Amino acid sequence: MPPMKRLACATTFILVAFGTAGWWFYWPIHQVQTQVKRGLNDPDSAQFSNVTFSRSTKAGCGLVNARNRMGGDVGATAFVLTPAGDVSFEPREGVSLSLEDKLASLKEQLAFFELAAKHCLN
Repeated sequence: MPPMKRLACATTFILVAFGTAGWWFYWPIHQVQTQVKRGLNDPDSAQFSNVTFSRSTKAGCGLVNARNRMGGDVGATAFVLTPAGDVSFEPREGVSLSLEDKLASLKEQLAFFELAAKHCLN
């Protein structure tokens, strides 16, 4: 086989191999981000970080920052995308000073972190 043809074949093989590997890694991350955006008030403002997809639990986890209804940035908020397609966001602590509200908030946070531990920690 001529050297130029050999080089062309090798280059094509490398591009296909890396393209397939990139697709295999990135496609689940893209799917996670798409599902999470559906649960946001302003999906176009979403900025993701530390997004992972667990092939063993079939769940996605990470952080998302997006604008709220009033147009202000919420700040990085943890999320869990369950295998069923449900998205849970880390609860924000309320500004209420009542003990009952604080306890309810802690229960919500505990439920979220149990969900995150179940699906995000391998």
